[in-house]
Amino acid sequence: MMAMKSINAEEKDDDRKKCEDDNEGKARQYHGEERNGMRGTIIIIILHLHTLTLSIYFGRKHVQRKLKLNEK
Repeated sequence: MMAMKSINAEEKDDDRKKCEDDNEGKARQYHGEERNGMRGTIIIIILHLHTLTLSIYFGRKHVQRKLKLNEK
């Protein structure tokens, strides 16, 4: 009877450790996904800013070229 209780206690401890490990793994996975999502957002923002900068640069260049043609 005593051996049966100790086996059950060991199984419960094993189950508890397994649950803790599973929860820890899920937490790591969730934080990793969150970090990857944030990284994607930052990359998109940088690309938008880069595109905006290029459009302003080439827009000014185009306007300056038009002004030079009008002066002549």
